[in-house]
Amino acid sequence: MKKYIKLINQVIRTGGIIIDNENFYLNINMNSKASIEDIKECNLYFDGKIPDDYLYFLDFFDGGNMFTHNDLGGFAFFSSKTLIKENKFQRENHLENGLEEYWDNDVILFAMFICGDAEFLGFRIKEKGEYDILDITLYEPPSEWRIIGKSFDIFVEKLFLKKGKAFWL
Repeated sequence: MKKYIKLINQVIRTGGIIIDNENFYLNINMNSKASIEDIKECNLYFDGKIPDDYLYFLDFFDGGNMFTHNDLGGFAFFSSKTLIKENKFQRENHLENGLEEYWDNDVILFAMFICGDAEFLGFRIKEKGEYDILDITLYEPPSEWRIIGKSFDIFVEKLFLKKGKAFWL
């Protein structure tokens, strides 16, 4: 993760723009680091289940947008406060509207596709600190959500190598 934290900072210092393989200008715009208190509050809300590599990420960037083009496409990574707010909203919305079969309490949404249709990225928490990274469409049942990785660190690496393309599609 350290390598990509350094790379993100380098891109931001040089204007926040990278060029993809089709010569589109893509923006990276990240928030400054989360406070220690916000990270602790967020991790406490999720009973200490947020993966360590995402907590590490929050210590450098409290969310932000990556690989956007004219505010279309790309990914919005959630800040510590948005992690709580978005997960709480989605869980309550699903339960209040009788959509329990479209929610999984073992999942923590951590990012959304910008201009997506209820499309998110999430951690499915397993035992002993292990987790899967999922491609989630909230109007599909959790059995249809695809595993796209086992590590946030490796996920970010692949995302950078593919210059923001959804490498799992």
